[in-house]
Amino acid sequence: GAEGSYRIIQLPDDVAAVLAYLRTPENAERLRVNVDKLSLLGHSLGGWASLAAGSQDPDVACVGAMAPVNLGLWKSGLAQDDANAQRLLAYADQLFMLADFDSAVMRSELQAASMDELDTTRFGPGMEGKSVLLVTGDSDSVTPANTMTEPVSDAYDEVANLRLRTLVISGDHSFSWSRMSLTRVIMDWALADCR
Repeated sequence: GAEGSYRIIQLPDDVAAVLAYLRTPENAERLRVNVDKLSLLGHSLGGWASLAAGSQDPDVACVGAMAPVNLGLWKSGLAQDDANAQRLLAYADQLFMLADFDSAVMRSELQAASMDELDTTRFGPGMEGKSVLLVTGDSDSVTPANTMTEPVSDAYDEVANLRLRTLVISGDHSFSWSRMSLTRVIMDWALADCR
């Protein structure tokens, strides 16, 4: 329902705008926000946005991603014209609710962006000092752990002073039958690392 043209690449900027809003003293007081303990949590493309924005904001305490997309893999897939890329383009053409967005716009955006902006494996250095949670479902065919989450986890393991939790739990991309388990995982992480 937001106004304006939808663009994937601007999602981290949108997250930054929300954080800036929450950090404004009058908003923080009115909304009872502890600006020293802000955390980000996103699912799928929102998981990518959470990781991208969290890596750019040194004051975010915790960053969580559930079944996160790696736009770097999407960019590579489009360059190779693989079957997953074709499925993704067809899906983009069905997103009628996103203003001024379709497969041509998505292809153009991903082709123009650098891998440093897109590839979640490269966001690790910006996560130093943070707690990061990566959760994927064991039956996720959209963002499978072996291609989307495990390479990210391996890259983040190399970053000093990054507290990383990587879990594969029962579930599909939407965690359809395991949302209570997912909720417990997120709450345990948040209570232990993000308060």
